[in-house]
Amino acid sequence: MEGISIMAKKRKVMLFLVEGKSEREALEILISNIIKNELVVFQVMEGDITSDKNSTPQNIKKLINQKIEEYRAESKVKKTDIMSVIHLMDIDGAYINNEKFMIENNEIEKGFKYYPDGIYAQNKQKIKNRNSRKSSVMNLLSTTNQISTINYRAYYFCCNLDHVLYDEANLESILKVDYAYDFQDKYLDNEIGFINFMLKSDFAVNGEYKDTWNFLKEELNSLGRYSNFHLFFSDFGEYIKDEYRDVL
Repeated sequence: MEGISIMAKKRKVMLFLVEGKSEREALEILISNIIKNELVVFQVMEGDITSDKNSTPQNIKKLINQKIEEYRAESKVKKTDIMSVIHLMDIDGAYINNEKFMIENNEIEKGFKYYPDGIYAQNKQKIKNRNSRKSSVMNLLSTTNQISTINYRAYYFCCNLDHVLYDEANLESILKVDYAYDFQDKYLDNEIGFINFMLKSDFAVNGEYKDTWNFLKEELNSLGRYSNFHLFFSDFGEYIKDEYRDVL
């Protein structure tokens, strides 16, 4: 950890907050290779902070700041060393509020399953409660520009990162890291291919940042294969290496 601390003090940190290890394995090296000078760090939060039962619009900024402070304590960086916090979120169909598309299925042992016609779970009320909580938290975070004086930006993968990167909305947990390594291998030393994949695929939602979030609230869009992460490359264009800027 001492080596990381020394590196972080020399360069500003671009801190990504992600749910799990598979997100880090899929994207951290690729994005690091694209960014000029900043140190790209993926902080794994070990779960979805936006749907956690303890998360509310009133306390979510405090909870995220705790994750930032955990990273700072581990790496020994100053708050001023963090140039931006970039939060990558799974949408998980959270903007579905019509019970018609909340489907009970006793064969689902735990959690949720996502299909074009709806969200499947053992209990419909569980879907309603989760969607209400998660959507209200994401509504706040999608309009948040700073957390504890640090620049903040939220980007989404819909209905989740596996859906966008691998076209697998219900990927088994045991396979997630393997798929992530395969994705990394596919684009390592082909970062232009990765940028084009994010920018030019059909899942890239058109419009300005606010428009891409509003899009999710229409019909069943929050169950579809969509992302606004392509906006990262323009929002942070000044930090992209020169050899990749012609692609943007």
